[in-house]
Amino acid sequence: MQRIAELQREGLWSEKRLPKVAEPPRAKSHWDYLLEEMVWLAADFAQERKWKKNSARKVKKNEKLVE
Repeated sequence: MQRIAELQREGLWSEKRLPKVAEPPRAKSHWDYLLEEMVWLAADFAQERKWKKNSARKVKKNEKLVE
């Protein structure tokens, strides 16, 4: 702690965090494409599940009307 206090007095120690360094852009790897596909597939499954529930609800409603 004393060393930090010394460096602060000398102006060599900042209390603020250093700014983040921007990393250079990199080419997409196989893993990046795989993660994108997983996100798409999860959304597709959720949409299909919603569609099936709504379809089942409509079939049930129509079934009640027929009886």
